[in-house]
Amino acid sequence: MRRFFIPSVLAGCFALFLTSCDPADLEQPVQIRAFSIGYDAENEDMSSRFEDSRFSDRMFSAFNSQADIDAAQKQKEEGFDINVETSRFNYESEATFKIKTIPENAMVKGVQVTSSNKDVLEIVKISGKEVTVALHDVGETVLSVHVQGAVNDMSNEYPLRIVTPVRINFSMTPYWFGRINTRLRMRAKSLPMGLKSITSVIQDSVTVIGYCEYYDVYNHGRTPQVKRDTITFGKHEHTGLIKKNKNRTLRNITSAIRDIRGDWSVKGSRIVQNGNQLDTVSHHYGYVVEQVILDFNVFGANPYYEYYFSTKCDRTTDVIVVDEKTGEPTGEIADSGTDDEEDFDEEQDEQEIKREDSAFFTIRFNDFLSQSQRDSLCLDLKSKLDAIDYDDSKLTDEEKERRLKDIEDKKKDDEK
Repeated sequence: MRRFFIPSVLAGCFALFLTSCDPADLEQPVQIRAFSIGYDAENEDMSSRFEDSRFSDRMFSAFNSQADIDAAQKQKEEGFDINVETSRFNYESEATFKIKTIPENAMVKGVQVTSSNKDVLEIVKISGKEVTVALHDVGETVLSVHVQGAVNDMSNEYPLRIVTPVRINFSMTPYWFGRINTRLRMRAKSLPMGLKSITSVIQDSVTVIGYCEYYDVYNHGRTPQVKRDTITFGKHEHTGLIKKNKNRTLRNITSAIRDIRGDWSVKGSRIVQNGNQLDTVSHHYGYVVEQVILDFNVFGANPYYEYYFSTKCDRTTDVIVVDEKTGEPTGEIADSGTDDEEDFDEEQDEQEIKREDSAFFTIRFNDFLSQSQRDSLCLDLKSKLDAIDYDDSKLTDEEKERRLKDIEDKKKDDEK
């Protein structure tokens, strides 16, 4: 009886092992219907926003294959609004890509990956479904991927664009605190390849929106009315330096802030308490600055430097919702127009006019170019810089600014 004890224990352990394994985790010798290559991207924003186990801190991001890009282009030519571009990957010294198959548990016997441009991306190691790569420079390459399964083999090509970010922060004088002297500024939070400054063509225009809430009792009763007007600073283009952690003034919009807050008004009327009666009297309602909108575009001499924007100003102002078609305020309000304390009236409170938050400072990145058009602008700037023996990595900032001034002066002469 004793001699059967050990085998019985082993058999029990083996059975426990089988029941503890999820069959979906075991590779199966089945046909591979499709595969992709990509990487685990940060997904903290989504995972923190939704309390759902399906959203983790990292998410698999697949590269677009050449077949996907060709199919999308064909659909676009047939009138469908589909846009599939060459995938981007941010430059870093070393990275790990992953192979994903459909079905996910399909057995993979071998993976072969080659890079068409080893000066940009080099394959270092392949271990199972993981591919370790070394990135040497920004630029373009094509990954040729062959996956050998138990039943069938599959191959795909993946064009990649290796880029590096230029992170720019915009700020402005807080005019909402009552300050008049207002300037829009930018600075680089990070620059590529250890550079302290890079040369860029900056294009911008600014719209300052004035907002007035007023009452016109004779024509509109006790419903508040809204008027908006704008001051626009036209498009300006300048070739200059973007320096790391150095503020650069883009625009001085003091004149617009002063005009809107000091000179603009709307003539209306209001109800005031006069002894024991209410009288309607004329009244001038002043404007406030509701919003400053910066329309912005930028490109450099290197098409693989990609610009990303942020702003410190996340403050908002409370404004009345206006119907987009009629331009009239939505909802109704029952308001005597006085500043005196009033008894709460639930029936009137339910009729309060709808309001919304409007950002004080908005950045609009105006890039309506295709990638090829944008690359062409970058290469045109590069040729102009090469003509004056200009090198971002070698020249001092003083020398860069002197040579760029020559370019700007020549452009002004050509425009005369």
